[in-house]
Amino acid sequence: RVQVHASGDGALREDASAALRAALQPTRDVLVVERDPEYVLSAVFVRTAGDTLTASVATLSVHTPEAIENMGRQWGLNAVALQRLVAAFRGTGVLADQRLFSGRDVPTLAADIARAFATDTLAEPRKLRRTQ
Repeated sequence: RVQVHASGDGALREDASAALRAALQPTRDVLVVERDPEYVLSAVFVRTAGDTLTASVATLSVHTPEAIENMGRQWGLNAVALQRLVAAFRGTGVLADQRLFSGRDVPTLAADIARAFATDTLAEPRKLRRTQ
């Protein structure tokens, strides 16, 4: 579950948002959502010298109630402590990745961002699921 935020100047923002969503769609285990994400992919697209595009991208991992509960169970917390843990950390998150991308056009740049998200950010959780 990934929430996408794209910004930039005017039409660039709309094109970038649509391109990022389209680039993420075929990725295995990815569902683009508007609410309750597990990840937030935020990108700022800027046109630079020579008509090149640069995107500053930050990926956040959001602590979902389910993930917090699973962690609490692994720690052996009772039901009351588990509820307190979920209340304290629900909706918080951590920076999972941050980097710059450059390219000539929005679709290519969006594809590079989606590929990096799938291979770098999602690779570890996929490995963990396979070993459990």
